Amino acid sequence: MTKAQYLAAMAKFKTKQDAFNADTYVAKVAGKQLSTEDYTTAEQTKLSGVETGAQVNVIESITVNNGQPLTVTSKGVNIDLSDYAKTSDIGSVYKYKGSVTTYALLPSTDLTAGDTYNIETADPTNGIKAGDNVAWTGTAWDVLAGTVDLTGYVEKENGKGLSEINVTAADKAKWDAAADGEDVTQTEINALFGE
Repeated sequence: MTKAQYLAAMAKFKTKQDAFNADTYVAKVAGKQLSTEDYTTAEQTKLSGVETGAQVNVIESITVNNGQPLTVTSKGVNIDLSDYAKTSDIGSVYKYKGSVTTYALLPSTDLTAGDTYNIETADPTNGIKAGDNVAWTGTAWDVLAGTVDLTGYVEKENGKGLSEINVTAADKAKWDAAADGEDVTQTEINALFGE
């Protein structure tokens, strides 16, 4: 074999060896080994976007007070609280500030909607009865309620009604003792009721 033939054979062998190595072998790198998984650039990019310690969170169902499940969309849920009072709404309810003797003594400055006062003396000009409570609306005083005088009333009892005369149990017994169908005179009626 001539030198030229030897060099040609070696060049042919080298070409085959390079092709064999590229198809069959990879260069060894310290700290790495072969894997059965085909790890792609797309997967590497996705993994790079995950924070350290992140967990897979899958919300399957959320319910609020009434027990009806809410729709989960893109890991989010819209909870409608429009039927509930907000803290800002509750902050404007009535706040008792004290009592004043007359309507004229109600404050006119440094008022907040909901400030409430009791007025001790009646003021017919302003529609105030003694004991009325008034609340500041933000622009004016609003009468909430007053004291109702029940002196002229009696407490209702079951089975009893009002009568023009006061009939006692003794009067009723006399009436029950009168014979049915017997004519009763006016004098007897007057005597029955003590007249």
